[in-house]
This record gives sequence, structure tokens and C-alpha cells, in this order.
Amino acid sequence: CSAAGTRLFIVIFPELVSFETSYPHVAVHEIIAAFLREQGIPFHDLRQDFAGLRSEEFWVHPTDHHANEVAHALAAPAIAAALEPELP
Repeated sequence: CSAAGTRLFIVIFPELVSFETSYPHVAVHEIIAAFLREQGIPFHDLRQDFAGLRSEEFWVHPTDHHANEVAHALAAPAIAAALEPELP
């Protein structure tokens, strides 16, 4: 990105499962976040924005756990707020 004159910002989008109980991929998020911090790469982990909410509300369908419009509506302002301090 530096060589191309662009900036990098990473969004860690969680798997949409078990927010209301015990999210199973906390360790993975922590490993990724630690690497990004070490590299000085700005990021936002959306896991914190979904924490405690009902996972099923964010699914496209009970058999398809991709993010639906509700998940994107929750994620968009969180990403925008995280990006704002990174903008010139």
C-alpha cells in the first residue's frame, strides 16, 4: 500500500455466531489484532459491536449465516466511526 501511495485499514468481521453466549473465535480475533497493532496497521474489530446481541438477527437465512441488511446496518456506522480518525 505504501509503495502504491494508498492507505490500509482492516475491518475484522466476526463469524455471526454465539454473540449472546460465548463467541468461539475470540482467540483468533486477538491474534489478528495483535499482529495488526505490531505492524501499525489501523483496524476495527466488529466483534465488540455485535457482542451480546442475538446472532440469528444478522443471518441472511437460518441455513446461511452470511451478514444480512441488519448486520450491515450495524457494521456501517461502526466502521465509519473507526475510519474517521484515519482520514486526512
